[in-house]
Amino acid sequence: MGSTFVSSCGARESVGVGVARGFRTTLIDEGRSGSSIEGRDELKRLLADAGSGRFERVIFWRLDRLGRSLRDLLRICDDLEAAGVGIVSIQESTDTGTAAGRMMRSILGALGEFEHDVIVSRIKAGIEEKARGGELVGPLPLGYLRDEANTVVIDEATAPLVREAFERYASGHHSLREMGQWATSAGLCSTEGNPLDRLSARKLVTNVTYKGDVAFHGRAGGGFTVKGEHPAIVDAELFDKLQNVLVSRRRNIASSRPFGRQPYPLSGVATCGACSAPLLGAATVTGKYRYRHMRCSTAQRRGKDACSQK
Repeated sequence: MGSTFVSSCGARESVGVGVARGFRTTLIDEGRSGSSIEGRDELKRLLADAGSGRFERVIFWRLDRLGRSLRDLLRICDDLEAAGVGIVSIQESTDTGTAAGRMMRSILGALGEFEHDVIVSRIKAGIEEKARGGELVGPLPLGYLRDEANTVVIDEATAPLVREAFERYASGHHSLREMGQWATSAGLCSTEGNPLDRLSARKLVTNVTYKGDVAFHGRAGGGFTVKGEHPAIVDAELFDKLQNVLVSRRRNIASSRPFGRQPYPLSGVATCGACSAPLLGAATVTGKYRYRHMRCSTAQRRGKDACSQK
């Protein structure tokens, strides 16, 4: 009798058995990465059951199935040992109930973390190489989809709306907030199905993917932009015209103080009483006077009609 725990780390073959005291259940962390203990709810449940005295010993197929981070692995082992629960690794024939077993645990844990880091670095290098070759990596933006051959093609259902969004803002007659409201009324929403606000609208109209380019880590700095293999939704002339409109509307506030220069200590801490969204610092200019106040972030992003709070 015992509890079976399946640790993910990308595979389901890793099984741990909590050896008896009249308790039996099956715990599965399916599709969860073993690089961190965060997000592994069933592992946390296993530790809680062990702390309640329901296990005497936990048996795993391999230690790196328990955790790919040495810090997390040692933390898990310490918690189990503090509860009087031993750990047995079948493949490595390691019993952490002995001094030699604890030493091997640390060595094998370090090797598992090293192997994980090597795999991650190779994956990142492969993704960067694909991007340099003009291939879109990651989730596709609105207006694109993949066909049966995994080729990126234009989504004829949403691409016309994306193109119209560029044309509307490039005309100079609409604000980003109005663009978000128009997108919602036109049925253009995010890939997760959420309505677009002014920040989402800005990301949409500044995405170089729509003019046929591929940007890799462009916003993080040190990235690159290359010509993509996918078809463009808008031409380069329209895209550049829109960027000029954005630049012309940018507020140029001369100040030597850094971002967040206004003292709003409650920003992101206080919440709106109407919609429970975080409050943000804002300022209203009336004549030569500037009044500071807190504003609902929902109204800030989507317009004053999006929240009933004044």
